[in-house]
Amino acid sequence: NTFRQIRIYDVARKDEDGKQSEALRRAARREYRILENLTHPNILQAEYYSEQEFGPALIFKHDPLALRLDLYLNKMAGTLNVDQRLFILRQITEAVKYAHGKKIVHRLLCPQSVWISDEDGQKPSVKVFNWQTGLSESNVDSQSTGFGMTLHPEYFVEDVSEVYLSPESASCNGILAEHLDIFSLGAIAYHLFSGKPPAANRIDLLS
Repeated sequence: NTFRQIRIYDVARKDEDGKQSEALRRAARREYRILENLTHPNILQAEYYSEQEFGPALIFKHDPLALRLDLYLNKMAGTLNVDQRLFILRQITEAVKYAHGKKIVHRLLCPQSVWISDEDGQKPSVKVFNWQTGLSESNVDSQSTGFGMTLHPEYFVEDVSEVYLSPESASCNGILAEHLDIFSLGAIAYHLFSGKPPAANRIDLLS
C-alpha cells in the first residue's frame, strides 16, 4: 500500500484583519510551487494541492515508519556509527545543494524538517520537507517589495527548532540568502555528531 501525508494550513483561525489567514494561504501556494520545481530523491514531493474547508492542503507520499530526524537520533543514539551520521548529513547537504542550484532557499532547515526512513537500521534515507517559507527567484521580488504578508520562518517551527535557524533568518524575507541554509546545515551537523542541539534556546544561541 502507498501511504499519504496531508498538511492542512488552518486558515480558520480568526485574526483581526485576515492578514494571517492570507499569509498562510500564500505559504501553502508557495510550498507547492517550490516543490513543483524540485525533483530530488532526498526532497519530499508534494503530489497535490487542494482547497479544503479549513484551508489549503498539500498531499505527500509518506513512509508511515519514517521518523523526524530529532526523534530518529534519540531512538538510534547508541547505535549510529560515524559513517551513518555522515551519510545522513550528505543526503541533507545534497538536497540543499540541489535546491540552491535551482535558486531556491529552504530557510526552515532543522531536524524537524527532515524525515528519516530506515527499514533495516543500516542505511537511513533522508527526505527534506517544510518548504513553506522557502524563497526562490520567482517569489523573492514580491516579498522584497512587501507584496502581501509573509510569516517569518519561526512561525512554522517549534521552539526547539529555532536554535537551528540563522539569527538573521527573520530579516531576510526579500533576499535569496543561501547562507541561512548553510548555517542550519552546520547546526544539524553539530547535533548529528555531538548528540545534542547547538544551543539550549534562542537566547543561548545568540549569546
